[in-house]
Amino acid sequence: MYSEYKTVEKPIIKALQKLGWDYIKPEQNKELRNNATDFFIFPHLKKAILKLNENKGITEEHADAIINKLKRLNDNEEFYYWLKGERSFKPASDKKNVTISLIDFKTIANNDFTVTNQYTCPVTDHSTTNDKNIRPDIMLLVNGIPISLIECKVLSTDGSNVREGHKQLTRYQEVCPDLFFPNVFNISTDGFKLKYGSTGSPYRYFAEWKDKTGFPEEILEDSAFKAYAEENKKEFNPFIDHQVWGLLNKKNFLDLIQNFVVFETREGTTVKKIARYQQFRAVNKIVDRVIKGEMKTGLIWHTQGSGKSLTMLFTAWKLRKLTELNNPTVLIITDRIDLDNQIADTFDAVKMPNTERASSTSDLRKKLIADKRQVIISTIFKFNDLKDVLVERDNIIILIDEAHRTQEGDNSAEMRRSLKNAYFFGFTGTPIDKEDTNTHRNFGMRPDKQIERYMDLYNIKEAIDDGATVPVHYQLRNRNWHLSDVDIDKVIEEEYSFLDEESTEVLKKKASSFTTFMMKPERLESIAQDIKEHFLTKIEPNGFKAQVVCYTREACFIIKEHLDRILGTQYSEIVYSKGQNDVPEVGSKIDLRKHHKTKEQIKQTVLDFKDKNHPLKIIIVQSMLLTGFDAPIEQVMYLDRPLKDHSLLQAVARTNRPYDNKKCGIIVDYCGVLKNLNKALNFNEEEITGCLIDYDKLKDEMVDFLEQFERLFTGIEKSNLSHCLKHIEDNKLDTEVRTLYRNISLIYETLSPDPFILDYSDRYKWTTQIIIAYRQLISQEKPDISDYLAHTRELIQSTINLDDINKVAPVFVVDDNYLKKLDGSKLDLDGRESTLEHRLRSMLRDKVGDLPIYKTLQERLQEIIENKNADTAQTVHLLEQLTLDTVDALKADEAMADTKGQRAISQILRNKIQNEEILKNLTSKIHEIVLNHTRDFKNWQEQGTKIAQIKKELIIFFATLNMPEFKLEPDEYSDFSNELLKYIESHY
Repeated sequence: MYSEYKTVEKPIIKALQKLGWDYIKPEQNKELRNNATDFFIFPHLKKAILKLNENKGITEEHADAIINKLKRLNDNEEFYYWLKGERSFKPASDKKNVTISLIDFKTIANNDFTVTNQYTCPVTDHSTTNDKNIRPDIMLLVNGIPISLIECKVLSTDGSNVREGHKQLTRYQEVCPDLFFPNVFNISTDGFKLKYGSTGSPYRYFAEWKDKTGFPEEILEDSAFKAYAEENKKEFNPFIDHQVWGLLNKKNFLDLIQNFVVFETREGTTVKKIARYQQFRAVNKIVDRVIKGEMKTGLIWHTQGSGKSLTMLFTAWKLRKLTELNNPTVLIITDRIDLDNQIADTFDAVKMPNTERASSTSDLRKKLIADKRQVIISTIFKFNDLKDVLVERDNIIILIDEAHRTQEGDNSAEMRRSLKNAYFFGFTGTPIDKEDTNTHRNFGMRPDKQIERYMDLYNIKEAIDDGATVPVHYQLRNRNWHLSDVDIDKVIEEEYSFLDEESTEVLKKKASSFTTFMMKPERLESIAQDIKEHFLTKIEPNGFKAQVVCYTREACFIIKEHLDRILGTQYSEIVYSKGQNDVPEVGSKIDLRKHHKTKEQIKQTVLDFKDKNHPLKIIIVQSMLLTGFDAPIEQVMYLDRPLKDHSLLQAVARTNRPYDNKKCGIIVDYCGVLKNLNKALNFNEEEITGCLIDYDKLKDEMVDFLEQFERLFTGIEKSNLSHCLKHIEDNKLDTEVRTLYRNISLIYETLSPDPFILDYSDRYKWTTQIIIAYRQLISQEKPDISDYLAHTRELIQSTINLDDINKVAPVFVVDDNYLKKLDGSKLDLDGRESTLEHRLRSMLRDKVGDLPIYKTLQERLQEIIENKNADTAQTVHLLEQLTLDTVDALKADEAMADTKGQRAISQILRNKIQNEEILKNLTSKIHEIVLNHTRDFKNWQEQGTKIAQIKKELIIFFATLNMPEFKLEPDEYSDFSNELLKYIESHY
């Protein structure tokens, strides 16, 4: 009843016809291709060559010669450059080379867009098949060139799905490589899902197109699409037609071909990549904003790990090619040498033309003064001495990486002063939203002084849903500490009875710092032991690696020593920065110089860590490699450093990169950052009302505060530091000076990077120097207790009792106490509703594929959300009940001794039967059926025949089951078996 052609293939063809593609029937395409012996439709190709190159003296003879050259090409990358119009042809020995256009990217109507089906092609590689031909379902051609292939499957046939379509595409590429030399990207669809990926891409890099950016205007502005759907009810597919319209409308299709494909070569291996929808969307928003020129800033907020570097590259590529921008300059700005290297390496790997790095401040100055029209990669710090540079042209576009960090302070202000008419676009995964430091304000200030929160947003949930990142699971495994029944004050007073009272108090304060607790030797040893046990049992068997983040560099050293002893020296390496005074203290075994590394050694360590076959499995850091470090093989981060806000999110994101068989990233927390993690993850990602800021008033206030500060020193020689400090002391100006400075610095940082602050930077620096000097003067007056500090810390550590590491701590979820905590909070009903909904969404999203009960709970949550109305109290009541039911489900899940597979089977059967004894019996029998097929087979889920065997046996089991208490109708056997198989594949 449901055929592949009628259910999937034909509706796609009809949708493409609606988009203006010309349909050619199979028998017609065979005729045009010499009975399918050719891969091109040559009449279309020759017509296009003559038409698009008529002003270059290209004759029919030349066109035939060009076609013959294209037929001989056997390299996908080289053919791609021909497609984009980046290759030339010499018409005659006495003529100059002329650039050949195969596609008119500027005037879409000048091209022939053809869709055809059953595109029979001869097999050219018989090493793995005896077939003479392959027959792709749908072929998309532009000017007779086969650009994209669509493989269709239908779900009503067992094992026929989007993944199977990808396998078919892979087979086609193996047995008929000639067909894929002109190919740009391919599509696999089963009518329910539609995924696209570049030529040769593994399935994990195929993605869905989940956006309406670039849809034909008639779809966005009126009801043409809806009318089409209404007129074609029988054939319209609500699951994939919006993707067909978004991805394959002519404008987007050509845009993807011309601007969003790269060949990235690293260490001798070339990988072809095509943009995902969020990259395509963000780039075109930037391009549109630059062309319109109405607003010169914007924030691209894409979550960590979603491909911001490539987004910047695609942006630079497209901007540089726009003729209306009159050969623009694109500046790529970072704030760290390693990020500068990373961006430069990416641009170099894809052979981005006309790209250079600014090697120094003077080199950057030369490039700007020389009016270089190219891509320039630079760190923000190279702008610190460009006061003599002023470039007023407005076709300079600046793309700023890690924009939450780079746009504070004088360097950024100098950049905006030197390039006062430039465009500034920030890229970040973790914007900062504070009064003095605000990424949204720096890049979203509209002409009406309202703040645009973001120009484009791609959040954590979207990235996880798309497979661009994996979810990150958090587990607290810390050791609690408490002081023994010893009066520590009394112990210190007795030990140092010879010190005066002030010295004793200073000693107590410094010795009992947080560091004293974190660095207790027994604590660090137990953490190293726990890392070893967790890594060897949970991480290494699956082929993944780990990163350890320590409190100090000394802690890195100690953890490494312990891991060397219990695992072996080859297992781990330290990467930390050198210190000027790393000579060990007298009697200390900690010599930080032992793990100093050169830049080349650090680079090699990173390469070894990324190599799945290298014995280096664990990398130990304190602050390095927490940002800009991309190692998908890393699954777990052992965190023993209390990070906060964007720094915490940046670190956590080291584990969220997709990798083969990697279901999630893991954070094992030894110091209790859960509160900070909640705060960071609950960062408001929704559009909110803009905040009106009176910047002119702030500027006046800063000048006023500076003048008040300076008036305090009237009659004092300001160049004489000692006179200024004595003046503060004699006139008891301490409080007034500190208060004024706090106001000055807050406004200064708030206004930054506005070039306005540069006129006052010298005065601001003077106030800062006064404050720093006065603070140090006060601290110097305190007694020197350094000789006693180390011993006192040991004394305190000896009184600290440590509980065992909590090795069975659960992954963070909502618990019984959660509602009680909400009861004690000051949340109103709306806040309570929002909080409960967010927590349930987060928890059930992670669990929904685990067991059927969680899918049911998620469906209940969705129903509550869809039907909530003005009666907030009723919604809150329903959410509270759902929370309790979810907690009960979690408890029952943890309490059951059965395997997850048995639990899943039992929960599905429960929908059909209530008798517990019969339920248990049936679960056991189905469990045994599955084990018979899976217990001796590794990766059996990848074998379609094995899945089919299990399904067949389940259907037979249900058909022959003579049990009045449990009865399925014959037409239910297959669907019920499929429902079971979803969980069987996950848990066996």
